[in-house]
Amino acid sequence: MRFSSAQLTPLRLPGFRSLFFATLASSAGTLLAAVALAVAGTAPRTATARKRAITRTVSEVAHHLGNTPAVCRASYVDPRVIDRYQSGATIADTLASLPAGDPDLSDAGVRRRVEAAVLELLGDGD
Repeated sequence: MRFSSAQLTPLRLPGFRSLFFATLASSAGTLLAAVALAVAGTAPRTATARKRAITRTVSEVAHHLGNTPAVCRASYVDPRVIDRYQSGATIADTLASLPAGDPDLSDAGVRRRVEAAVLELLGDGD
């Protein structure tokens, strides 16, 4: 979902700037990409298959955020998520440990566990 400056103007609160909303979108993009790549499974052996999985993931995240894939990848998905996926690291173990079914990121407990897993994923190898 995209928001223009005019739409956000009534939502302005003291101390919050548009950068706050951009940071939220960036965090959401990184989180969604990490989940999508984990659900995609182990990184395929061929470079072409890996590229296809990454392209599909970025397109899904872009659609969810209401942006183009190019802008999404450049601005809203931390490149380390993609680098880790290509190296075979994902948050799949965390997702597997969640209650059966699709992870419900609107559940605060689930979201905290997934966010912690993404932070750990981003911290590895730095």
